[in-house]
Amino acid sequence: MPDRARAKDTTGEFMKRYADSVRQMVKNPSAFFAHRSQQRGYLEPTVYALMNILILKLFYALMLAPFTLGLSLILLIPMILYQLCMLGLTSVILFGIIRFFNDQNDFEGVYRSTAYAGTSSLLLLIPVPFFNMLLSAGGMAYLLYHALREAHGLNSQQAFITLTVPILLVLLLGMISTVVVLFLLFHAVFYVISLF
Repeated sequence: MPDRARAKDTTGEFMKRYADSVRQMVKNPSAFFAHRSQQRGYLEPTVYALMNILILKLFYALMLAPFTLGLSLILLIPMILYQLCMLGLTSVILFGIIRFFNDQNDFEGVYRSTAYAGTSSLLLLIPVPFFNMLLSAGGMAYLLYHALREAHGLNSQQAFITLTVPILLVLLLGMISTVVVLFLLFHAVFYVISLF
């Protein structure tokens, strides 16, 4: 019983830290990224990014489960792995562009910034296709802009140029996700109709 209580407290503390991080980032992204730039390690930003991805994917998987006859739940793990791979790819691309402007930056700092800026994916919880994607891409641009200025020492013009590639990548990712979700939804509906 004490182990369950300890696990419950740990989970509660983790969720509180996660919610506090989201709140701090939304309230003052410049201060958030300035503070986070002094920290090190891959684990914390990866777990944070995983939480953002898990909340989003679980929301849509559960919402679509009745229409897809559970297929959306089966695809949950591949979708999460895909999102983590896209996080890594976006970080690599950003790192290459940032190094062009400021060769003092390291990959770890860029990865951390990208992982935390992924908070914008929570805007995809608004279940309006394409609109939510545009909001998410705009949110990511806004957060990454502050990260590039505060954590990586780029000026406004350099930050704007650097953001062009990842934002296009986010838009592409959003379009692919939207098309896949719509395809699964229509396929499931037609399958259910064909049963009658």
